[in-house]
Amino acid sequence: MSLALLSAMLLAAGEKAGPLTLDTIRDVVHEHRAEVRACYDGSASGKAKTAGKLTAHFVISEQGTVSEASIRDATLDDKGLEACLVGAVKGWKFPKPKHGPAAINFPFHFGPPPAKFVPPPPEPVE
Repeated sequence: MSLALLSAMLLAAGEKAGPLTLDTIRDVVHEHRAEVRACYDGSASGKAKTAGKLTAHFVISEQGTVSEASIRDATLDDKGLEACLVGAVKGWKFPKPKHGPAAINFPFHFGPPPAKFVPPPPEPVE
């Protein structure tokens, strides 16, 4: 069986290909940014446009699934946002770690979207 075929089969089965690295962890989190944003937008903090950070602690099992997740540190006091984020993270899939389960602390920064920059009109040169 070719490597390309094996990779295609793993991807079709919902498994992430490649080693578990900091970059691949960041990539998986990035793939779920809309889900994370929806947690914030639907929360009391999001409705109040409050900025802050939640640090999620999660363990990636030998199968690449998240076996446990919790909030390790928070500057926002929003239990609804915390519960939504933990629930989301528990459903994510990562590449399988080579050396057993991997414990991760990942910071999520929340706040209203930045204001759109509108440049001033050019001034005529006299």
